[in-house]
Amino acid sequence: MKSDLVSGNETNEGLVLSTLGNIGSAELAKELSAGIIFKAFTDDRQVPVSIRKKAVLCLLSFIRR
Repeated sequence: MKSDLVSGNETNEGLVLSTLGNIGSAELAKELSAGIIFKAFTDDRQVPVSIRKKAVLCLLSFIRR
């Protein structure tokens, strides 16, 4: 999952973020939270808006759990 999160492929990143938001465990949240926070709040224009939205929703899911 970590390699797909940083792959640069929008489809793979979206699938990983959706999966983590739905069924991600506490261990995965601790391990991958830095990458997800970077995707959500970066000023880099190369990160698509859809990936930013999914990253924010994933973080929201982590917080709710």
